[in-house]
Amino acid sequence: MKNKKLVSLALLVVAAALLLTACGNGSKASIVGKWSSPELTKQMAASELDQMLGADATKDVVMEFTADGRIETLIGGKTSAELVVEMAKKAGVPAEQAEAMKADAPVLTYKVDGNKLTVSTKMGDQATEETTEFKLEGDKLTFTVGGNAPVTLNRVK
Repeated sequence: MKNKKLVSLALLVVAAALLLTACGNGSKASIVGKWSSPELTKQMAASELDQMLGADATKDVVMEFTADGRIETLIGGKTSAELVVEMAKKAGVPAEQAEAMKADAPVLTYKVDGNKLTVSTKMGDQATEETTEFKLEGDKLTFTVGGNAPVTLNRVK
């Protein structure tokens, strides 16, 4: 049960990353910074993650793209590694063991090539890679993942 909740968190973080990672105009410099999506925040608030962490835990979902090609998912101001530890402790995992679980938190990196963004996710010994197309217009970016309806993100200022 505890592992199932941690896997749920990891999957939500990966899904958030995929929804929030399609941005840029052909160079990493264009996407460096913080991005947010009201749609994603609504989805997270209705998720099991919000139920596990508390009513306001997911009211602020932000993706930060760093200049060195990393993506940090911030949910309620906490990193995915911090959330893994918090959820483990709430599930009754001893503190020392919960802290050790940080090693299995999702690690996201990205590469931009023209209008394509490739996001790599590593979680423990598992790795995935997803490529998507995007369009950046000022502080808004629009993209489609997996043939779904377009998603629009806003640059956080």
